[in-house]
Amino acid sequence: MFYSNKPIKLRAHHLLCLQGYQGYGYDENFKINLENVLNHLKTNPNVTVTKSADVICRHCPNLKDEKCCLNLGKYDNGLSKEKIENSNKEIIKMDSAVIKKMGIIENKSYNIDELYSDALKNVDDLKDICRSCIWTKECLWYAKNFKKSFRF
Repeated sequence: MFYSNKPIKLRAHHLLCLQGYQGYGYDENFKINLENVLNHLKTNPNVTVTKSADVICRHCPNLKDEKCCLNLGKYDNGLSKEKIENSNKEIIKMDSAVIKKMGIIENKSYNIDELYSDALKNVDDLKDICRSCIWTKECLWYAKNFKKSFRF
């Protein structure tokens, strides 16, 4: 595995995404990396939680200058720094909502299994988290826990 035994850094909203992953991704490189992260967490469950680019984002084609451009579509050299920053702010809002709902302290080490369990107990309203997510139709965690009660 390409990760050390130190805790890996995960964006807060990825605590939800990892639980619902079932093989979809932005491209093959992204999918392989995400599966490597999931496999790594089985034997090395220590993570730190952040609101910035993490080990999953590093292989995402929507990452530009450490910022998430997901809300802007495929990266184009014509995108302004302002547009990139505004897109990234939306992702940070998702992370902030998860951190608040779960009572997480940023950059503190946690066990991933405990965080998964805490997410089920504490994340009961997804309006601030999954509002703009393109993966809700494929997300098993979302479907299992929130699909019936999710209203905007």
